Amino acid sequence: MKNNKIIKILLADDHEAMRQSIKSLLDSAENFSVIDTAADGSEMIRKYFIHKPDIVVTDISMPVISGLDALKEILKKDNSAKVLFLSVHEVEEYINYCQTAGGKGIISKLAGTEELIKAIEEINSGKTYFKLPENVEAIKKHDPDFKEDITTIGLEELNLNVDEERFIQLTGKGITSDEAAKILEIKPEELNDLKTSIMKKLKLKSLPDLIKFAAEYAFRKNKYE
Repeated sequence: MKNNKIIKILLADDHEAMRQSIKSLLDSAENFSVIDTAADGSEMIRKYFIHKPDIVVTDISMPVISGLDALKEILKKDNSAKVLFLSVHEVEEYINYCQTAGGKGIISKLAGTEELIKAIEEINSGKTYFKLPENVEAIKKHDPDFKEDITTIGLEELNLNVDEERFIQLTGKGITSDEAAKILEIKPEELNDLKTSIMKKLKLKSLPDLIKFAAEYAFRKNKYE
């Protein structure tokens, strides 16, 4: 018999665009509910004890207190806490850090939706999940939808116009759509057309996919430049 119990999730990430993208993906999944979000480790600790979620999904690196240190503080008062870490890093060293801190799993932010859901379900059931792709080839094999070009080429090579490039850059910095429209000096209906055009050119299926693309592009741009 299928378990219909709702898994309550606290989501922590200091990058607003990434946070909203992941929240949308999780809220759309069956039996998942993101009950609250946090933008730093201190807020994550406070909201954990307010809500007592089934699982925390958190970034490793956050301001004020890191995700790792936040978990250590939580475990001092609740040793049953279950935490899944998200990381842009691709080194096995972070698996050890997460295990030492008391985490139940870690996956790459490049991972597809199916893997994120699988990791949460396994950790919620009492298992652990430590599988982090180590290189681009592993990521491509693991996630067929991964676009290597966002790590190796500029937006100008993706057949986007100036406003489309600028929108992705702004979104990647955590700027909301309304704020981006004001900066670009375009009307709401023009903004909708802009998003549709970008998704068509990049073969993205939804707005959360677009936000995730922008956030991932920003992370890689900062890493490789």
